[in-house]
Amino acid sequence: WVVWYDCLVSSLTLFAVFFLARAVWRSDWAGLAASLLYAPLYPSYGRTVRNLFLREDFAVPLIVAALWLTMRLLGNSGTGVSPVPGSRLNGRDARSTTAAALVWLAALASWHLTQFVLVVFVGALVVVWLAGRLGEDTRRLRWLVAGLALGGVLVPVLRAKQFYLSPV
Repeated sequence: WVVWYDCLVSSLTLFAVFFLARAVWRSDWAGLAASLLYAPLYPSYGRTVRNLFLREDFAVPLIVAALWLTMRLLGNSGTGVSPVPGSRLNGRDARSTTAAALVWLAALASWHLTQFVLVVFVGALVVVWLAGRLGEDTRRLRWLVAGLALGGVLVPVLRAKQFYLSPV
């Protein structure tokens, strides 16, 4: 049963790769191409085949899904109308931000190396922000960071690892 479960969970990464590529390039064909390129790569399944259910087998789909949700959060404004600076999040933005924060927290709690992925992603966002390309998206990112900070204190595994003190 564990072997089948391991295969099922690790294959969820294909769907997450599809949605991430679709969010980045705004094309279903790009998502399909990314999934088709990812599937036969030995690193995508090699450790799963040789070992039985490592932590990263569970965490990698969560990491890619968290990246997708964050990119989706950055890619839509929710209503199409520019919000007033400092205003509250609308319902769609609040749900997207909450979903992204919860998936990031699940990934962070399940595998310690997720922090390194988050550091690279945050570094890239800082570069984009310094280039002046984020605009109103910084409002949604502030809520995402607040959710991650709150989760870093409330989730026992992250609190024990002192995630709240990390530079992320």
